[in-house]
Amino acid sequence: MANPRTLTQKLIDNHLIDGDVARPGEEIRLKVDQVLLQDATGTLTMLALDAMELDRIQVGTACQYVDHNLLQADYRNRDDHVFLQTSAARFGIRFAPPGTGVSHPVHMERLGVPGKLLAGSDSHTCAAGSLGMLSFGAGSIEIASVLAGEHLSISMPEVMGVRLTGRLPPWVSAKDIILEMLRRHSVKGGTGRIIEYHGPGVATLTAMDRHVIANMGAELGATTSVFPSDAQTRRFLRDHDRELDWSELAADEGASYAHTDEIDLSSLEPLIALPSSPDKVVPVREVVGRPVHQSYIGSSANPGYRDLAIAALMVEGRQVHPEVSFDLNPASRQVLTDLATEGLLAHLIAAGGRLHQTGCNGCMGMGQVPATAQNSLRTTPRNFPGRSGIADDHVFLCSPETATAAALTGKITDPRELADSLGLGYPDTDLLKMGDDITTDTINPAGSEAMPYRSNVQAISQFCFRDLEQEYPQRAVASCESGGHALVAGHNYGQGSSREHAVLAPQYLGLRLVLAKSFARIHYQNLVNAGILALVFQNPEDYDRLDQEDVLEVVDVHGQVEASREVIVRVPGKDLDLRAEHRMSERQRDIFHVGGLINWLRRKKTA
Repeated sequence: MANPRTLTQKLIDNHLIDGDVARPGEEIRLKVDQVLLQDATGTLTMLALDAMELDRIQVGTACQYVDHNLLQADYRNRDDHVFLQTSAARFGIRFAPPGTGVSHPVHMERLGVPGKLLAGSDSHTCAAGSLGMLSFGAGSIEIASVLAGEHLSISMPEVMGVRLTGRLPPWVSAKDIILEMLRRHSVKGGTGRIIEYHGPGVATLTAMDRHVIANMGAELGATTSVFPSDAQTRRFLRDHDRELDWSELAADEGASYAHTDEIDLSSLEPLIALPSSPDKVVPVREVVGRPVHQSYIGSSANPGYRDLAIAALMVEGRQVHPEVSFDLNPASRQVLTDLATEGLLAHLIAAGGRLHQTGCNGCMGMGQVPATAQNSLRTTPRNFPGRSGIADDHVFLCSPETATAAALTGKITDPRELADSLGLGYPDTDLLKMGDDITTDTINPAGSEAMPYRSNVQAISQFCFRDLEQEYPQRAVASCESGGHALVAGHNYGQGSSREHAVLAPQYLGLRLVLAKSFARIHYQNLVNAGILALVFQNPEDYDRLDQEDVLEVVDVHGQVEASREVIVRVPGKDLDLRAEHRMSERQRDIFHVGGLINWLRRKKTA
């Protein structure tokens, strides 16, 4: 029987042209599937392709992004953009114009495919490991050679396995995980290594959470970082209408690593990197009170919807400190559009936030330069001396939660303490747990205040569970990036009125699963008609094994529903499998599979 392999070994084996993978440090050559270029380095690549007299590129997919040199103080940057666009058309390279966003998250959204090998003319190309890709940064001329048909040559790295367990506590996020890695291993700790994350804690992290960690693997000095491709990856691709690109990828059970580490996510606290190195990491609580002049959110290191959404929910109805510049840098046009659609962008701007164009911007000194001798808290990947655009900068690296807390108070603040003082609830839970006999009035109330909005689902959704969990709408919206949220209830869930607002309003907020001991008849049918999965505990005692902070996961939901009545519900943070069952007839299963009764009737009419 073959020896169990790490995911890294599998990916390398699938792309290996030649070289001895058993000898770390020896040169190996790998077949490249995709190439990423950005404008600050892409100009040299295009000039090299011209010097080679290349007609068309020799890789399947390549994209030239314009995300670095966006300021147009004169004609020079714009001239480069025109040169890159015309060169891309000449050589058969896709082109993403200014305003599309930062190359790394946009590539995840639009082109990244699990199992593929990506080479890029940017050191943070390693971020694509968040999708289960093998991804390497390289110099401009080497990338030109790859585009011309040469294979990518690297020194065979060792593989370091980092096992993640538990689940992040409130006010701690993915940035704190990579800062913990930097605290332990320094900016040299990943040299000559690929860092592969595995273990039950991985399933609690969204694809964009993983992007934060994989992106800053570059700051560890790692060759690259790799995450498995799992249900979270599938959700991300589904959200971007690319579910067909998904495939499951993971290390074999029992695979061994040259180096190992383990992080219990539940043990982490808010961390911050002091000026001027990403590995000068200390707990936020040790430096509270230092004055802050600038609070900066965005960049390739915190590019997700949730990174700005959490900030929006923290500042809603409040004003940032008058001495703080609260700089907002959405990383992609898609993220900016989603924030605007959900009303979260309005919270940020009303609170005093300064909105900048989608791109790298101040991450590498392209605008938003801090004032002389003033502290700047940033969610960027690097705080090297002078990188922000001023020689004596004082740049700290931290999570969006910590940066926003400082924006509100004008000083470095532990977000947990701010939450306690302001009564903030943490809007990052995927589950709401309730008791028996929950009525449709509890879910979405009637009465003169809510009922006038009965034809406006978006508006009436803000009344959901207001007497049970006032912050449910905000928490629900924040969970959308991770695939939505679940409701857990006791017996007779949904008793009372037949009105479907009690289904449609939570669905608008991202409800995907209701797991209960039993359902009221009409409400159960309404859930099916909306395409929401309604499951009953096989063992009612399993209800007591679930907590509010748990995440529920149903793998291959449509396959399970079609195969039998039994559906396995995973609780990744507890490494627990619960047995549940649906009560759908064949007709109801068909309705569920196509996303609800309206879709089913439309297809029936077309047929």
